Amino acid sequence: MNLLAALLLWSQPTPTDSISGQATYYSPNLMQTVADNREMNLDRFVGGVALNRRGDLGRIVWLEFNGELRGPFLVVDCSQEIHYNDRESAGYIVEVSAKFADEMGFYGVAPVPVHVHFRPPFKVPHGKWVPI
Repeated sequence: MNLLAALLLWSQPTPTDSISGQATYYSPNLMQTVADNREMNLDRFVGGVALNRRGDLGRIVWLEFNGELRGPFLVVDCSQEIHYNDRESAGYIVEVSAKFADEMGFYGVAPVPVHVHFRPPFKVPHGKWVPI
C-alpha cells in the first residue's frame, strides 16, 4: 500500500461493524495517563483502548475474547502514522490496559485473538442483553 493510501486509511474511522485480530496491552497505568492527557473520562467505561486508526479516537467499542463480551470501552489512543501499516499487516488491532489484560488472563502472554465490535453486538429485549 502506498504512503498516501495508508495515511488516508489511518485518518478515517474503521468502516465495518467489527474486526478480528490480535490484542496486546499497554504498560501499567499508561492507558489512564493517555486518557487523562486527552481529557477523556473513563468513568462510564470498562476502560480505554488503543486502536490502529486515528479516525477511531473517541469511539465506543466492545471486545470479545473467547466468546466472552466485555465493554463498553472508549478509544483513547491510536498507533502512530508510521506504524499503522506494520500493525495492520501483523494483525494487531487493539491494545488494552495492563490491568484489563491481567483480569482477562493474558498479561505477560499476549498477543491473544480478539474481536472488536464498533456497534453493540447485542440487542436488549425485555432488559436482557442477547448477542446478535
